[in-house]
Amino acid sequence: MGGIYIFQIFDYYGASGMVLLWFCFFESIVVAHFYGVDLFCHNIKEMVGYMIHGWFRICWLWLTPICTLGILIFSTIQALPLTYNRTYFYPNWALNTGRTLALVPMAVIPVYFVLYLLTRQGTLKDVSERFLIELDNPNPNTTFKKTMERSEKADIAEQARQLVELALNIYLSLNIYFVGVYVEPLYE
Repeated sequence: MGGIYIFQIFDYYGASGMVLLWFCFFESIVVAHFYGVDLFCHNIKEMVGYMIHGWFRICWLWLTPICTLGILIFSTIQALPLTYNRTYFYPNWALNTGRTLALVPMAVIPVYFVLYLLTRQGTLKDVSERFLIELDNPNPNTTFKKTMERSEKADIAEQARQLVELALNIYLSLNIYFVGVYVEPLYE
């Protein structure tokens, strides 16, 4: 009986444009500003055989991040409550559950960024300089990753695994709670 209601919450919040815009915003920032738009254009030239138009550089550097962030902010401000068939208005607990479903995958990027910074030695300035040097020098024999000790790599991998496990546990706990408390009474 309640299947379509749950499906619509998952569809509206889980696969919504908000999550996709969030990822597009960060992806455009990372590719254009951290990886480097010049290096990215060079990679495209290697793949297709010719240099692409300069308009793409402007889009990747400024237009895409500004547009995606603007759309994300305005769609958040103007978001309407979820309804089914324009007759059933979802209660606040269902809306909050849906928002949590959207926030779990969105939190991965900032959490990983903080985890990356915390697992590196040195000040924030040192870490960012090493990161940029690593991007500027793609030779695998001289990168910072090659000089990292094996135990440090294992620690980072273990922390990343624990972070993913924690996110999955939170996600599954919310789903179990949602189904147990709010869906089962619908079938009684």
